[in-house]
Order: sequence, then C-alpha cells, then structure tokens
Amino acid sequence: MLIRMLIVTGSWALLRAAEPLSIAEAVKRAVATHPSVEAARAMVKVAQEKLPEARAGHLPRVDFQESWVRSNNPVFVFGSLLTQRQFGPQNFSIDSLNRPDGLNQFQSLVMAELGLWDAGRTRKAMEAAEIGRRSAVVGVKQMELALSSRTARAYLDAQLTRAAIELAEQAVASAAADLKQAEAVRDVGRATVADALSVKVHLAAMQEHLVMRRAEAKIAARVLNELIGAGDDVEFELSTTVSEVVGGSEIPAAERPEVEKARLEIEAARKQGEIAKLAWMPQVGLRVGFEADRQRFVTRAGTNWMAGVSLKWTLYQGGADRARFRAAVETERAVALGLKATEQRVKVEVMEASTLLEASRARVATAQSGIAAAEESLRITKDRYEAGLENVSALLRVETALTEARLRLLSAAYGVRMARLNQEAALGRLGPDSEVLR
Repeated sequence: MLIRMLIVTGSWALLRAAEPLSIAEAVKRAVATHPSVEAARAMVKVAQEKLPEARAGHLPRVDFQESWVRSNNPVFVFGSLLTQRQFGPQNFSIDSLNRPDGLNQFQSLVMAELGLWDAGRTRKAMEAAEIGRRSAVVGVKQMELALSSRTARAYLDAQLTRAAIELAEQAVASAAADLKQAEAVRDVGRATVADALSVKVHLAAMQEHLVMRRAEAKIAARVLNELIGAGDDVEFELSTTVSEVVGGSEIPAAERPEVEKARLEIEAARKQGEIAKLAWMPQVGLRVGFEADRQRFVTRAGTNWMAGVSLKWTLYQGGADRARFRAAVETERAVALGLKATEQRVKVEVMEASTLLEASRARVATAQSGIAAAEESLRITKDRYEAGLENVSALLRVETALTEARLRLLSAAYGVRMARLNQEAALGRLGPDSEVLR
C-alpha cells in the first residue's frame, strides 16, 4: 500500500512539473528574458543618452574652479594685490616691489561659455546620434529574430527527439515480441537457435537506439530550457506537434533587420563625412567669467568679471582633417558594398528556404506512402513466418524497413516545419506572434 501511495504521489508531482509549453510561448519567453536581448536593449538606452550629449553643444557650459597659491614672486604679488583690490601706497616702495613677503591668493572662478556659431557641428552630431539610436533599435530586432529562430529550432529539436523515443520504444517492443515468437517457434522445432539469437541481436540494437534517442532528448531539453530561462530540472509538455503548418505559398518581400541596419550604417558614414568637412569651418563663442580673489579664505577680497567673444579657426592640423574625411568616404563606400552583399545573401536564403519547403512537403507524401507499403509488407511477412514460409532474417529486415519509414516520415514532417521557420526567419518576420508558430 505504501509503495502504491509513493508511486501515485510521484506521478502527481511529475504531472505538476510538466508545464504545457507551446512553441510560440517558448519564443516569447526567450525574447523576454534571454541575456542577449537584454544586452541589445541596454545598448538602445546607451544610444539614447548620446542624443542629450550631442544636444549639449547648443547649451552653455559652466565651470567652477577654486584654487590657492602662495608665492613671493614680485610679479605674482603685484598682480594678486591688484586683483584682490588690496593695493596701497606702501606697495610702491622699491624694497616692497623687489622683495615682497609671501602672499596668499585664494581664487574662486566661475566661467560660462556658449557657442554662438559652430558651422552646424552640433546639429550634425545630433543627427548622427539619432542614426545611432535607430541602429540600436534595429539591433534589438536583429537579436530577437536570431533568438526566435534558435528557440523555435530548439523546440522542434526537443519535440523531434521525444517523438523519436516513441518510435524507438515501439521498435524495442516489436523486437521483444519477435524474440518471444522466435523462441516459441524454436521450441516446437520449426526454427533453429540461430534464429532466436538473431532476434536477440536485433533487440539489443533497438535498445541501443532507444538509449541514444533518450540522451538526445535530454540534451535538446537542456538547450531549450537555457534559451527560455528555465532551470535544468524543469520539464515541459511540448504542446506544438512536429507537423506541417498551413500557409507559406506566397512569399512577400524580405524585411531583414540586417538590411535596415546596413542602410543606417550608410547614413552614419555619410554623416561622419559631413562632420569631417566641418573641421575646415571656424567657430564663434561667447565667454563670461566672474572671479573672487582673496588673501584670506573669506576676507580681504576683490571681485572681477570678464566677457568676450572668441573666433576659433583651425587652419592646419597636419592633414588629419583630410584623412578623417577620406576615411569617412571610404567607410560609406564599404558599407554600401556590404549592403549589396547582405541583400544578395538574404535573397539566396529566402530562395533556399522556399525550395527546401517544397522538397520537404514532397518528402512527407513519399514517406506516407512508404509507411503504408512497409506496414502491409510486415503483415504479410509475419503471416508467412508464423506459417514457416519465411526465415527470421526476412522478418527483421521488414521490421527495420518499417521503423526507418516511420523515422523518414517524422524527419520529413520536421523538415516541413523547420523549412517554414527558416522561410519566416529569412523574410525577417519570425517572432512570438508569427503565424508559423501557431
């Protein structure tokens, strides 16, 4: 009674642990929690912060500086007394001018600078930052597409390995039944010991295949759990079957993130070329300052202010500005060629996925007809074996052919589903809400 209760309790716990999981839910969980996607989203935030950084070029810059210097340098003492508004008649004596005592200079300085005209440098920097932000957003899409594809494949791999276990178990059960039948035929003298031994060898081979299928299923489950952020000990009931999906006959234009990102890279390179050109243009700025100079930290002080407009024009940098411009031009050219290569690769991938989809559907029809023929052949061979008209080798050969036919059908159905996934991924449309995952 106790053993029965333990078995029931264990079975109930396993049922609780086997959480239903569809392929769409698996992809949704992976996209929501996987570190690679989180990293891509963090890069979007990084790119967004570049916008206010670039925009700061239109705003004033304010610096505060506090310093202390003590010296008996005659020029320093003379100037400091003037800025501190502490200069008196006694300071005009020759001895005082030539050999002054050491003097403290506590200075508080506030400086504000504002660019009045920078030839469009700030505006171009803001445009480049916006392109960077858009590229980071596309990077998230690219990562989500790649992760969706990986997760969907891992899900189907896990489902395929589980289905293969069922076929392997059927083959083992069939081989065990054949062994029992062979032993019975041997006992009545209608077969030799060699026949029974041949079936035992066949049974051992089927058991070996079952062990391998279970190991493959364990590995596939671990891969899937890692992608969706589940623990290694969590088991799922995979509710989406490995079967052909509806749709996919009409192929729209590809919407791959790689293509969009390459186009943004061309824009970014062009913008860098425009910024490099601006190195030859002058800049005009406004500078305002206020300072407090003191002999003591808080007393004996004078205050001063200054305001001015400056013109900065870099006439020669040793050719660095021209080199940056030429580098930007070549970068734009290289990225444009990369875009062309990416578009060609996407076109080939879409064609390849569509072709493999057609071939996989044809394989399904062929495999189905092969199973029907193998099942009928096995029925006839079993009848003839029981009647003593066939040897055990023929029986085992037909049973192996049936198992292989079932595996081919499973593999063909898996191929159809995988080809549809590859087609959606090649088109750039694979995601948690894709119709192909339903």
